[in-house]
Amino acid sequence: MRLYCLIFAFVNLLSTTVYGQETPRFAFTFSAGPSVSLRKIAEKITPSPRAQLAGNGLAGQIGLDARLWKAIGLTARVNYNQNETRKEPLEVQAGYYNLTNLDITAQKWSGFSLMAGPTLTKHWGVFGLQGRLLAGYVMVNSPQFTINGLLGNRAARIEADSKQGQDIAYGAGATVFINLSKKFGLVINSDATYTNVEFAEVVTRVTLNNGVTTPITTTESQNVGILNITGGLRFSF
Repeated sequence: MRLYCLIFAFVNLLSTTVYGQETPRFAFTFSAGPSVSLRKIAEKITPSPRAQLAGNGLAGQIGLDARLWKAIGLTARVNYNQNETRKEPLEVQAGYYNLTNLDITAQKWSGFSLMAGPTLTKHWGVFGLQGRLLAGYVMVNSPQFTINGLLGNRAARIEADSKQGQDIAYGAGATVFINLSKKFGLVINSDATYTNVEFAEVVTRVTLNNGVTTPITTTESQNVGILNITGGLRFSF
């Protein structure tokens, strides 16, 4: 009971200190955390085993929030992602060439996005909740990968280099924050982003053990859906 009283007194003191003045109009946030693949949703949008190569990973975010009128505002967010490459879609690609006994190595995905949109923010003393809709531009680097296997009783290899694609992205997010002082606080962000990126002139090289390499050039489209859950610092002014 004494602990609850102390917590209540602390929150009440923060509320009096932080909100004795007008709520700041601007805030910078810096955060990092895990990135979760939304491949199930991507596969429903495009019913293909190759709907999404990106797996789970890590994300970093820098955000700028501006309060325009009462609870309404605008936000701009810069995100960087580095995600694992799922091997299941690559196994499907190897199946197109009837390869068995697969040994797959792949680099990670990486992506950079600039998103902006309207926000709606509600304050309860030192606590706050923000919801937002986002749209922007994303650049994605597909992974370089190598698939070694057998074609019958012959060794075979499939290789593809990293390729960059860019397109429009859409998303939505929410932030829970607590203000520890007038200018400093903590945040937890949740941001879902979806894009469909086209990679032009992707060269895939198929090599048999006789040394004959067959290059195949294609244009590939990938659905990329991720959920970034990040935590960090908030600076208000």
